Amino acid sequence: MTNTTVDPTELVPARPSPGLGGFVALVRHLVRARVRGWRLAGAAALVLAQPAVQVLASLADPPTSQTAAADMLLQVVSGSGVLVATAMVMLAASTLRDERDDHTLPWLVLTPVPRWQIALATITAAVLACLALAAVSTVGLVVAGLLSGAGFAGLSTWPFTVSAALGYGAIGAMVGYLAPRGLMVMLAYVFVWEGAVGSLITAAGNTSIWRISLSVWGSFIDLPRVGREILGPITVGAGGGVAKLAVAAAVSTLLLWFVLERRDFV
Repeated sequence: MTNTTVDPTELVPARPSPGLGGFVALVRHLVRARVRGWRLAGAAALVLAQPAVQVLASLADPPTSQTAAADMLLQVVSGSGVLVATAMVMLAASTLRDERDDHTLPWLVLTPVPRWQIALATITAAVLACLALAAVSTVGLVVAGLLSGAGFAGLSTWPFTVSAALGYGAIGAMVGYLAPRGLMVMLAYVFVWEGAVGSLITAAGNTSIWRISLSVWGSFIDLPRVGREILGPITVGAGGGVAKLAVAAAVSTLLLWFVLERRDFV
């Protein structure tokens, strides 16, 4: 009978080294952990529900022209952004939380990589994973547009999904680690704060990643009626929207660094 042993080093990622090389290695490890297995498949299925809705809607009520089909597609995207948001927070919230739950986080923070780099790598990896979902969404919408007679209208959705990836990726990674039930907190933010509260209170709407992403998108296209209704009093503008998302990413990184610096992982 053969006696097989498992090398303990196979259970943890390759040891990062100081400097840029260590930062890149850590980002690569965190991204790979996000984009493999059931989690990516589930998140991709959610974002591909948007193209599926477009195709089914066009079959049920065939548009009379390519312009009408394109408007239908953009209305579907504007009104069902919650699907993209849910998929992105599913990926982002697990970025550093999984390292903690798998007991590999103490090993990471004891490497020569500074903790501020670990915080930055976490946010970067989460945003990159969400950008992968943004790409899946855009490709799916392009295919749906071609099948439903809208042409390449789906290609115009990239500013919305890229903006969403930056916002949900950064905030999701930070909340996912800091909050005891980070994913549930983020889902409450998406469904309750952005959905219900944001529709009733203007100030709450101004803190909605979904609406900020719509405002960025509105700088590239003429938003459909549904998009304008969701946006409400928020001003359309790529500059202001991107600035808000960049501040959210910076604050998320600083908060994560602050907590990592003050926790004893030994």
